[in-house]
Order: sequence, then C-alpha cells, then structure tokens
Amino acid sequence: MNANELKAQLNTWVRSMTPRERLMVAAASVLVVVALAWLLLLNPLYSSQEQLAQRVNGKSTLFAELQQRAANRANQPVTRSIQGLDQSIVVVIDRTTRLRGLSPYLKRNQPDGNNIVRLRFENAPFDDLVTWLNEVKVGYGLAATSASIDLAGSPGRINCSVVLERSGG
Repeated sequence: MNANELKAQLNTWVRSMTPRERLMVAAASVLVVVALAWLLLLNPLYSSQEQLAQRVNGKSTLFAELQQRAANRANQPVTRSIQGLDQSIVVVIDRTTRLRGLSPYLKRNQPDGNNIVRLRFENAPFDDLVTWLNEVKVGYGLAATSASIDLAGSPGRINCSVVLERSGG
C-alpha cells in the first residue's frame, strides 16, 4: 500500500464519521501530539536541567567544604619532620636528583656556604623538575629562593638555574 492509497482510505474514513466523531478524533489527535511533544522534547530538557542544578549544588557544597578544610589546615602548625638535616645539601641534592632521574640534567652543583647551593639544569623535563623542587622543599627543607628558567629545544624541556637554601636547620 503506497502513501496515496493510505491517504485516500484515511479521507474515506474521516468522511464516514459524524461531525461529533470528527471533533473527538481531532481533540484526541491534539492530545496525543501534545503528550508526545512533552515526553520526547520538554520532559528530557527539564529533567536534565534539574540534574545539572543538583550537580552544581553538590559541587558548590564540596567546594565550600574544601575551602573550610583548607582554612583549618592553614591554621594548624606543620609537624612534618625535615629529613637530612645532618647531611650536606650537596649529598641530599645528589641523592634526590638520582632518585627522580634528574641527575643527567644537573650540570652544576655549587655550594655557597653551609645552607645555600646554586644548581644548573639543562634540557631538564619541566614536570619532573618542579616535582623534585617540591619534594626537596617539603622533605628536606630546601626552598628555592631564586630561579631563572628558559625554554630548551624540545617541548616540555627547560634550562634552569636555581638557588636552594636550607630553611629548616
């Protein structure tokens, strides 16, 4: 059965109805179209909007909680013990750069007194170097007091001169 035959049968069926039946079929058709529009278009939009609002509220609550924890933590004294206070800064740097895989990039390790050392890294991986600097600060009390960083030849690589000073001794 093709579309023209179907259309002709539908016209014949509608013409055979009384005006009251036609009105009822038209009203029912409108209700079906409105219900389908609600179910297929509007309801998913409203429910996804509600889900997004709930997620935003959840994230806002989490953010407020994290801010509160950070404020509480900032007010607490740091009780971490600093390692290697009995060791030379040069020894600590040598050991930690080897463990982190940075020793091939360390071109100069020049002590300047008991608590200061000047370092020069060439073509070092940036991420690894920053992670190492944080590790020696937290674990060994060696803070970077100055640094000069230049891009090296390849992406993610840097040349860096840094001065470390022992702050926990």
